[in-house]
Amino acid sequence: MTLEYDVTVFGAGLAGVSAAVTAQRLGKKVILIEQSSVVGGNATAGLVNPFMRFWLDNQLLCGDFFEELITDLRKQDGIIENCFDSEVLRLVLMEKLQSVDILFRAIPISVRDSKDEKSGLKRIEKVVVKTALGNEYEIHSKLFVDATGDGSFSNHRNRIRRGSLY
Repeated sequence: MTLEYDVTVFGAGLAGVSAAVTAQRLGKKVILIEQSSVVGGNATAGLVNPFMRFWLDNQLLCGDFFEELITDLRKQDGIIENCFDSEVLRLVLMEKLQSVDILFRAIPISVRDSKDEKSGLKRIEKVVVKTALGNEYEIHSKLFVDATGDGSFSNHRNRIRRGSLY
């Protein structure tokens, strides 16, 4: 099946959710692809708690999206100081992703890129992802974002090209 998006984000941790939600709020059609079955990355699936200190005196040391998460967690009694309830965080993130397509338990299996004639830079044209159920999706996108915690999309991309992924 072929899918068309403006933005494709790999990795549904806090960075990936932030990228996907921000792009969607800017009017882009977005898909978020996650290799596991949950959003939130290590904060939810790995139960990595607390958030590291994100304030100094009365000043927040974080960006808008994280500040919004903290506000939403407080509204739902899901945070005390910097310790959070992982399940409440997962719910808050899923609420923010309501207008974003999500593909869980999926990994890239092939990448096709092309070289721009003017700049000489390579650009990804499409990525084929495969789900744990064996479904394959060919995704065409104007922008691909690697928001995996370990750069695994970029690593997959390099290994796919060398033919050594599987």
